[in-house]
Amino acid sequence: MGLVDDFFEAGVLNNLEVAFARMLERCTNCEDHIALLMSALACRAPRVGDICIDVENIDRTVMAETDRNLAWPPVEERVRAVKSAPFISAYDDGKELPLRLEDNRLYLYRYYKDEVQLAQRVLEMASHPSSSIASKLNSADADNLNIENACAVLSSSSLAIITGGPGTGKTTLASKLIAQFIENGVDPQEIWAVAPTGRASARLGETLGMELRSKYGSVNLDDANIKVATIHSAFGIHPESPFKARFNEENEAPVRVLAMDEASMVDLVTMTRVFEALPKDCVVLLLGDPDQLASVEAGSVLRDLCNAMSLRSVRVTLGKVHRFQEDIGQLADRVHNIDKDKNFVGVVSLLRQGGNDSVHYDDCSSSDWLDRVVDLAVQNYKEVIGHALDGNISKATLVPSKFRLLSALRKGKYGCEALNAMIKEKVFAGRQEWFPGRVIMVVANDPVKGLFNGDVGVAVRIDGKIKVAFPSYGSSDRQRLFDPSFLPDFEDAFATTIHKAQGSEADEVMLVFPPEDSPILSREILYTGITRAKKRLWLFARQDVLFQCLQRTTRRASGLTRKLDVACR
Repeated sequence: MGLVDDFFEAGVLNNLEVAFARMLERCTNCEDHIALLMSALACRAPRVGDICIDVENIDRTVMAETDRNLAWPPVEERVRAVKSAPFISAYDDGKELPLRLEDNRLYLYRYYKDEVQLAQRVLEMASHPSSSIASKLNSADADNLNIENACAVLSSSSLAIITGGPGTGKTTLASKLIAQFIENGVDPQEIWAVAPTGRASARLGETLGMELRSKYGSVNLDDANIKVATIHSAFGIHPESPFKARFNEENEAPVRVLAMDEASMVDLVTMTRVFEALPKDCVVLLLGDPDQLASVEAGSVLRDLCNAMSLRSVRVTLGKVHRFQEDIGQLADRVHNIDKDKNFVGVVSLLRQGGNDSVHYDDCSSSDWLDRVVDLAVQNYKEVIGHALDGNISKATLVPSKFRLLSALRKGKYGCEALNAMIKEKVFAGRQEWFPGRVIMVVANDPVKGLFNGDVGVAVRIDGKIKVAFPSYGSSDRQRLFDPSFLPDFEDAFATTIHKAQGSEADEVMLVFPPEDSPILSREILYTGITRAKKRLWLFARQDVLFQCLQRTTRRASGLTRKLDVACR
């Protein structure tokens, strides 16, 4: 397997992908090194976020990720190899071999199967309304155009895709629709409000609870008993075996209305498990921003759905932003619309201009810029530390909503791990592991304790003992206290990655980009970082790095959009 070995030595393939190719070679006696290489690359695809590989263009994709000179077989040889390989089936031959070829897209079979199933289920829902829910909508009662538009979509479809940038009111619109469902007789216990992370689902629950209390005073979120949970816990999806779930086609989920927030963060496998578990007469509200970072796992489902011409009639696009200071909103819009004018210099000009003390740009030209990052972070955390020392739980736990330090990277000198270490050294050097003011983030779900991946807590001193306080979600104003030794897995969170901050926001945000370009840097990561800030933004980034970010956009290999559109022709 000369080619496979070469790509492994170059760092493109890992041990698992090489072992997969060797297994295919051993089981079929196939010695076509090109076919084995393409198969190993298809196995690699989900690891790097793709659903499949484009056999004709995979060389350009991989070359952007390595500086090694690799001997790529000619395109015609690649196509020939995958079409004749004994372990690859064509999409129309009915065979279930380890890999599937469709229009020069090569998949691991189980990812191909999920893509087909999701496309079929989405089209089914988009093509007809829910007979039991559509009758409970009354657009005449709508108090704004967005609700009227959503009601119009749900009169002919059981799927509504509600999109828009941060602060445009997606969650509020879904909450108003759900309140209307309840008012018109839908059993609240059959309404599920879910999101990819615990914090995002809690935010959805908060907004829903406020809407129910403000508009229908007699309807309370707790009394209504609406299910507010992460997607994985609601549908019984285990991260280590995501291709199976507790609820499925044979055991449908007991839900009639599903609202899914932060849908851009949901990968193909998870979204497929959700849709295949839904009853035929269920209504789905998908909420998200297709321009934000895609899921950590494979696929960019929301973006694929939004790109499908066949689903245009089920989209409700919100435009007016309610969240940002004007300058932050203008900057986010400029980054979002960069394709229209390619005005990269204009973005930097807008950053340098700032305005109203809401946007601060540092081009990292001075040697002490990283020290300034740490000093600014420490200055912002001093208030939290003071409250933690005094045992003022309510003020100490405001840290996630008041200030966040975000890095584009996790590892390395400029990643969040290094920033955390520098902040701890500057403020807490010589202290014990647990000290008042330590900020941590939960990185595992613990439904029994009500703690989920992404929850941010602060160590506080209560009666001489250290407890970790987390803000309460939903209708309660009480904070939750835990002994540090009983927490699920966690990490320090004075600084976190932009990926980890997706689905949340803070009054003031500091963004740190490395001074050298990296393949992970993209327009989506810049846009997502900017839109985490509500009132004030600091951005530390070299101008040339910003230009690279603006020119690099994430496009994940997938056939979902094509399947949705071809099926409707």
